[in-house]
Amino acid sequence: MIPHAVLAALPAATAAHITGTSFFPQIISAAFQQGLRVIFAVGLVLCLVAAGASWMRGTKYMHKEEGEPLLSGPGPEWAAVPIVDSSGSLRG
Repeated sequence: MIPHAVLAALPAATAAHITGTSFFPQIISAAFQQGLRVIFAVGLVLCLVAAGASWMRGTKYMHKEEGEPLLSGPGPEWAAVPIVDSSGSLRG
């Protein structure tokens, strides 16, 4: 990508070095390495934030069925369990 006139004005050794296979990788390697460090650090932080949000959410999520109220009472599996109120008498 260097214009021919500029390349012809350079000494032969310098022109060979610039057009060789090692010049460009050496130039970008430090920036590329820095970018990888930043990206992996950001990925780590985002994973930790997601894990923390998942942990704070709780252990079980109950999906709401269509037409069902958001907070419904106990299901049929609780029907056989006697309910005792604060005074000690049975309800239900």
